[in-house]
Amino acid sequence: MKKFLLFVLLSVFFKISALSQDFQVDEGKFISETQKISNENHILKLVWWIPVDFWQVVAGKNPNISKEQLTQIVTLLKDYNIVAALDGKMGALGDVQYQDLEVLKKSVYLQDKNGIVYKPLNDNEINASTKNLIEIMKPMVSNMMGKMGENFRFFVFPAFDKNKVLIADPRKPGSLTIGLTNDTFKFKLPIESILKPKKCPIDGETMSGSWVYCPWHGVKLD
Repeated sequence: MKKFLLFVLLSVFFKISALSQDFQVDEGKFISETQKISNENHILKLVWWIPVDFWQVVAGKNPNISKEQLTQIVTLLKDYNIVAALDGKMGALGDVQYQDLEVLKKSVYLQDKNGIVYKPLNDNEINASTKNLIEIMKPMVSNMMGKMGENFRFFVFPAFDKNKVLIADPRKPGSLTIGLTNDTFKFKLPIESILKPKKCPIDGETMSGSWVYCPWHGVKLD
């Protein structure tokens, strides 16, 4: 399983072709839309929400990954929201002292659109294969982002509430808030970059997939 997960992650992070349905997804925009950063008063904070859709979008049309393999990955991650976060204090010479895992774990949380708060799951509440996946991700993120990547802390949250409804659906209207050491980072949903663009039936202009009506003609978009 570890070798398989490593292969998939290598394919994902080394910029494979990312397609969803019949349009191309901008990987950089998708990642940007799922990250928030704060850099104030010499304190650097970054949170990255990694929903299962990330893997579906980026790996879904990779010719080297079969549908069966993709199904395995989705099955492994569908019950979880993964958040990568860091919190560091910058020194006078540009060095950064980062908070350790246990300190951040006490402060980090998710909040859904209804104001319900969720804390990170404990290790015994997480599937063993999911934990293996996270361990594989850590050095890969480090290679991508250097010293900053080395100091990402990974947290696993439930994907569903007590009624078996997604806490945050990146494809539907809503919101998700991530709290981290007295700061909050709010994501407005849906994530535009993973939605197929729509067209105005009046003039055929291409518009955001997150829009319902044309703002100029007032008609419902196709």
